[in-house]
Amino acid sequence: MKWGGAMEVYIEIVIIDNFIIDFILLYLMYIFLGEKPKTKRIVLGTIIATAFAVVSPMIVLSQNTFLCVKIAMSFLIVYLARLTLKRYIMATLLFYLLTFTFGGVVLGMFNILNIDFADVNSFFILSDFPIGVLVGGIFLATILCMKGYKFAKKRHSKSSFYYDVKIYFRGMEKTIKGYYDSGNFLEDRVTGKGISVVYIRSIFDFLENVDFGTLDRVKFRSVGQVSDSLRILEVDKIELYVDKKLHIIYNGLLGLSYQPISDKGDFDILIGPMLF
Repeated sequence: MKWGGAMEVYIEIVIIDNFIIDFILLYLMYIFLGEKPKTKRIVLGTIIATAFAVVSPMIVLSQNTFLCVKIAMSFLIVYLARLTLKRYIMATLLFYLLTFTFGGVVLGMFNILNIDFADVNSFFILSDFPIGVLVGGIFLATILCMKGYKFAKKRHSKSSFYYDVKIYFRGMEKTIKGYYDSGNFLEDRVTGKGISVVYIRSIFDFLENVDFGTLDRVKFRSVGQVSDSLRILEVDKIELYVDKKLHIIYNGLLGLSYQPISDKGDFDILIGPMLF
């Protein structure tokens, strides 16, 4: 379907362009306010703004009156964010700043791509080229890249605390997943050696011929818990790679925990700075 004055414009393009760009403006408004974007409110505001852009050329009003109507409409779609008065004022200023900035970007893209356009009574300059699809694609690609970078950074940061820990005991060996806990300062009161806390089931086959009555105990206190004690098992050695360098701890000490170390089950032994 086409409508327009001096130039014919597909109404479908008007809807797509305004919907995409209004959505981006409202989304960025939340981001710059430090708020979590509320998708339902953004979509509602976008629908209202797009509907107004479609019917605006059919409204016969003076230029000043029409400008007041557009300003009132912008106040309405920002109001839908349900912010406090102070935040609402900031959001409105941000919305206009983003609108003018985006308007400049769109005009720049029109000029670069040599696209014909018409200035009509709506929120945005219109053309017979779906510039919103291009802008929206760039915006979506940017958001996906940012989220991918944050995910990769978070995953790398998290994985840097995980280690494969190999334990040797009486001719047996076992590799279990370990986690570096900078707050684990457990140490043997006699030797001063660091103690790693291990879930007892992860090394159960080591304990078949161990007399638990002969094992020493160490007291500890965890955050939000009362004092408790762990039985200490001395193993032949503990091996793990840190920054691609092999660390070997001979006669390593393990504190035996009867409860899982991780709620998610993604590691079975806590190592700490005292281990090195």
